Amino acid sequence: VLTYPTNKIDTFIGVPIDSEIIISQNLYYAEIKKDPTNGLATFVSKGNIIVNDTVGLGKFTACRHANGRDWWILTPRFATSSAYHTLLLDHQGMHYVKQQQIGTPILDGVGQACFSPNGQYYVRHEHFNIKLPAILSIYDFDRCTGSLSNSRQIKIFPRKWGGIAISPNSRYLYLTQTTEIYQYDLEAKNIEASKLLVAEYDGFKNIYKYPTNFYRMQLMPDRRIYCTSFGFASEYFHIIENPNILGVGCNFKQRYLKLPARNIGSVPNFPNYRLGPIDGSPCDTLGINNEPRAWYRYEKDTTNKLKVEFTDLSFYEPKEWLWDFGDGSPNSKDTLPVHTFPKNGTYNVCLTVKNKYGSHTHCKTINFGTTATQDFEFQDQIQVAPNPFGSILYVTLSSLIANPVLHLYDSIGREVLSSSLYFGVTDLRTEHLPSGLYLWNVTSSSDIIGAGKAMKVE
Repeated sequence: VLTYPTNKIDTFIGVPIDSEIIISQNLYYAEIKKDPTNGLATFVSKGNIIVNDTVGLGKFTACRHANGRDWWILTPRFATSSAYHTLLLDHQGMHYVKQQQIGTPILDGVGQACFSPNGQYYVRHEHFNIKLPAILSIYDFDRCTGSLSNSRQIKIFPRKWGGIAISPNSRYLYLTQTTEIYQYDLEAKNIEASKLLVAEYDGFKNIYKYPTNFYRMQLMPDRRIYCTSFGFASEYFHIIENPNILGVGCNFKQRYLKLPARNIGSVPNFPNYRLGPIDGSPCDTLGINNEPRAWYRYEKDTTNKLKVEFTDLSFYEPKEWLWDFGDGSPNSKDTLPVHTFPKNGTYNVCLTVKNKYGSHTHCKTINFGTTATQDFEFQDQIQVAPNPFGSILYVTLSSLIANPVLHLYDSIGREVLSSSLYFGVTDLRTEHLPSGLYLWNVTSSSDIIGAGKAMKVE
């Protein structure tokens, strides 16, 4: 990393500089080999230069090749930011393919880049510490050749810190602007004119007095978009619950996930591992087919405990969906069905997906009105630790549960603590409690979904 202070460089692409420039120099890779006997990995080689040049900051990302096996890796060149380094990772290793020049040069700064889930678009967002607009660059991407085309640029006023993500159906682009989140329609004739405001920061600050506003984003396998805060002491992630929906129907939720530690605005940079080949394309040469895989998530309604919203998470291009809710009701062919079950009990809900290459079924057991000892699914997704505990008790939820609340009782059955819980980790202050044995349970809309014992020690 090279740092050029302002007393050495006064302008950058003709623009006055009012701060230092940080440049990433060279890109390296390592080769590792897994030992089949013990599962451990060892280095075959390391420190191999693959790009002997500058690279942009924070825009290193990848997309599956149209053959369904290899990977394109793309990173912009620093400074001359109309240039992109294109790499290919295949069964023979890492290869530098080309440097492509496209579009108007962009002032490289801090930003984010991503491919759409279907690999059709590559989007890049740049903002710099000078009085210039942020730039949103949108390109078409060819998964056969690794080439960008059809460059479109949108200037963002006023310039704010932000990030980007694209919806699971690859149609809607989301842009954070510190205190707002905007949605763009990538299929619109005029993408810039399709801009819609879908969320505004509510002003909440955490206990350290840091704002919990909006910054980097990442689409996750559960088909939600997770969003960090721009700051140095935020323990929250926001989410976009239904990013495939136009406008505010995308259902943005602030501070939906609480982390066990504070975060400095970072998110993982995951490519879409569930992207298959482009069947029938000129580079579909390996005989790999998009054989569909069924998967789904569900969330119980907060007002009607028997009402459930299901979200299809299937991949490898399913064309047909069939839901069996396990209660004798008619099947559904929707990808986002809402179903009300007839009464309390246990139901085996199965989703079957199909395309011309095959079919696949995935089933889950859903419980209503059961006790914690019967509902093994929820019981496994609740952790109360440490045990014994001292001044803090941590409650971890690894599943999205409607209205979760922890209740803590002393040895004679008196409730001494009650607290709403976050998806993720909730820390509860317990220094005021005397030593002894405590009973706890977690409820969801008044149903007990988890229970146990914990010992308090000084």
